[in-house]
Amino acid sequence: MPATSNFGHQATSILIMNRLIGMGATRIRIVYSDGAPGLTAWQKLRILILGLPADPAASFDVPGATIYFSLAPGYFTPAPASVTLGITGGWDGNSDALLAQIRVTSFCCLQPYLWTGTDTVDATNRVYILQGASGIVTYNFPGSQQLPLRSYYVPDPALTQAQIEIFTGIDARKSGCVGVIDALVQSKKAQLVPVYFSPGRPLGQAEDIFFNLITGILYYKQITKDAKPVIIPMMATSDPGSYDFLRDLMTGKVVDEEGTVESGDQYPNRMEYLTERGYFEAFKRVVILDTATLCTGDNISTYAKSGKYDIILAAIENVPKVIFDYVFGLTTLCHVFEGMGTASLALNLGKPFLHLQTSGAPNIFRLPPYETDPGTTPFGKYCLQASLAAGMDPMVWEVILQTSGSGGLPNVVIGKFLRNATADGAPLRKEFAALRTFYNNEEQDKLMGGLISWLANLNAGT
Repeated sequence: MPATSNFGHQATSILIMNRLIGMGATRIRIVYSDGAPGLTAWQKLRILILGLPADPAASFDVPGATIYFSLAPGYFTPAPASVTLGITGGWDGNSDALLAQIRVTSFCCLQPYLWTGTDTVDATNRVYILQGASGIVTYNFPGSQQLPLRSYYVPDPALTQAQIEIFTGIDARKSGCVGVIDALVQSKKAQLVPVYFSPGRPLGQAEDIFFNLITGILYYKQITKDAKPVIIPMMATSDPGSYDFLRDLMTGKVVDEEGTVESGDQYPNRMEYLTERGYFEAFKRVVILDTATLCTGDNISTYAKSGKYDIILAAIENVPKVIFDYVFGLTTLCHVFEGMGTASLALNLGKPFLHLQTSGAPNIFRLPPYETDPGTTPFGKYCLQASLAAGMDPMVWEVILQTSGSGGLPNVVIGKFLRNATADGAPLRKEFAALRTFYNNEEQDKLMGGLISWLANLNAGT
């Protein structure tokens, strides 16, 4: 597991670990690096593996296996290879030197779905194998496998009672929030739009993303007459001050990239539109639970059942991956995310989603087969348009109103997307379901393809 500022590579590696345990592996060693900005590697591991202790441990038992931990670079010392297979879900810049450093005779380097975050991506979608007199041999994955275009197979998210109890012991407040959301959604008393993005990663500001999403949900509720409250659980920490900035936006003010709050009068068409369409009145039925004191299960339940609120934004923040996956699996309208590490989960669930754009991000709305360019399909282009709308700032609202009317505004684009993606029998809903049919299939699994390629080459030349 590498040291990176976000979670994509680490989350994908832990996904692989869990899949290997499901295949029968009982002893797995995680070699992890540290030193990236933000959370330490162990803090990330605690989020990804339910129940890890606060301080780094040498080993930890999970259902079906024992996990051993080694921190690099101390572990990166040449030594006789003792394990046949090393594997990663993302380690940019791999080379055959890794075999000696992590003491394996072969190394299978995979990446997150459609990973484009490094110039060395081609070099790291490979298998390195120590083969007798030939030394270390490098094998590229066969082009016919199309490994870079494959997502990982993700089993349908589920929680056991034991996992719920462990989570409650770790953080009773967050567990209470998730429990209430689960009950409200399962009883069909609320709609759910989970959100995840890392601070500073999307092209849009956090407050603009939430503002556009909220106005889109309000537009959706208006055109569908859906009276159920909508809960937006934010499953990550957000940018400092973003929730206060969001409150400013909902009173008509605007916030520039430097965090300066100004009057919204500089965008008169936007102000007139929001006023005449009743959005400032509608914002009074939006509640933001942005602190640990406010964001509790009791408060979520109270606001959802009160009949006085249309939208509840709950800043739950980081939770263990098994909990994260479960909450995303509860989605009723759509989920919203930025990281490529979450893309495989979204494709496997087959529920509507918006992919917040980052610099150089690929279009992930790829219908089967693999060769289909999402930039050429109506599905790919429409979903990308809705995703881009989520990051638009007040100036873009103003420009749209000045040049093309209200049809291209984020609230309209996102609201219609939600309607079109959830209506019974709608083509868009069927296309999202087609993603699940294709990707939620072990035969299409990136991990399975990588293992098959590794096994095919393991004994070559000996």
